[in-house]
Amino acid sequence: MTTAQIYSNPKLELAVLQIRAPPFSGCKRKHVNELVSFLKSVKFKSVILLSSSYATVLKDEELNAPSLQYALSSSFNVSDRKRLEELIRFRLKTNSDQLDCKLSSIYYLPGCGIANYLFEELLKHNDMPVCLLNLFTSEGDNSEDALFVAQHLDNWLGLTAQLKNKNTDFHWSPPPSWSCLFGTDPVNELY
Repeated sequence: MTTAQIYSNPKLELAVLQIRAPPFSGCKRKHVNELVSFLKSVKFKSVILLSSSYATVLKDEELNAPSLQYALSSSFNVSDRKRLEELIRFRLKTNSDQLDCKLSSIYYLPGCGIANYLFEELLKHNDMPVCLLNLFTSEGDNSEDALFVAQHLDNWLGLTAQLKNKNTDFHWSPPPSWSCLFGTDPVNELY
């Protein structure tokens, strides 16, 4: 098992790159630049980044907002943009929206790994539509949160509907990296 895995579905023209951590500590920017080069070289039509960040950074007035929020490049087509805005009504707040924040990144998303940096780098390449879907979560087992985000992504893009039209069975299945995420189950003989 590595820090990244790629999954693909040629029928949907879909590839999913799961990145849990940059391959080397302290190489976040270099890793992001290499990912951008890869995405451009294989000519991805669009990039949708799914991430989570710490809900503990939300201010009191933000706690009632939906936990799933988005940011979108201007290069996304109008119909996809409208559909996303109907499904997920809250955009991520930029750092300029938060007067007490003096960070260099566009969004303050601690815990999101490289998603924020990757989004910013992809924005510089205006020819590639890019979206960042971020879920504010608590620490612990977030597998249900991941399914929640996947379901919203499916509602937006209609991925499972496309499969059903092609008479293909579909079910969400967790990636292998989730096995024994919090250790193994207790041995029944103990109880």
